[in-house]
Amino acid sequence: SLFFLFDSIIHFACYKKSFLDVPNLLKEVTIYVTYSNVCIHKHFYGVSYDKHSLTCTLNVIGVSESEVAFRLEIANPGHNFPSAIMEIISVSVNPVTKMRCPLPKWWVSKYKLQNGSRSSLLTPENSMKIPNKPAEMRIKVVYSDTDRNNHTNWKSYARFCYDSLMDACIDGKYRKVKVKDTGRAVQFFEIWFFKESVLGDDLNIFSWEVDNENENVVEFEIRNRGSLCCRAKMNLYDVDLKSKL
Repeated sequence: SLFFLFDSIIHFACYKKSFLDVPNLLKEVTIYVTYSNVCIHKHFYGVSYDKHSLTCTLNVIGVSESEVAFRLEIANPGHNFPSAIMEIISVSVNPVTKMRCPLPKWWVSKYKLQNGSRSSLLTPENSMKIPNKPAEMRIKVVYSDTDRNNHTNWKSYARFCYDSLMDACIDGKYRKVKVKDTGRAVQFFEIWFFKESVLGDDLNIFSWEVDNENENVVEFEIRNRGSLCCRAKMNLYDVDLKSKL
């Protein structure tokens, strides 16, 4: 749900307020998300949090020849720190060939940062290694999972991962994280996107625990007919915050 809240901020700013000239930009190129992460402060799970209004900000933190990076923050005016932060790296794609292409020169010139644009943005390294026997869940992409082009919405993959986490806990597939632990709140979630899926596709969601005694980490891999769609990593708080705050 938090992913959808962040996305609504992007849509309001870009389409309602024409932030970054997005309506004009999309006349020339298509923008695909290639990486995203969200970091959630424990106070976001406080029982009284929904009694306060929230402030939402959206900033550009990086521009390259074919990529743009955003940083979104949700904050409670009563706190001097963000309650949740999302970072997104998106790539410019030719709408016909679906291949990466340069952003329009007029756009880069207008929105490049003070230190200029770079040839590429640094996406965090992904070095996941799927174990021999991960937990597995199958899911069919339905209409509510897709965008206007019938491609799986990038935010839906985050929900698929969380659903597979719950499914594996119920089936006792993890060594550390059990059903009693599912009240633990998400602290950090990051996801790498590689290939699309569309309406009607049957996806395989694999998940496994990271062998680290000091952290509660679950990793994911989503495949469509054997092709890699995305990989993700989720860190959980070590206590049941929802009942303790």
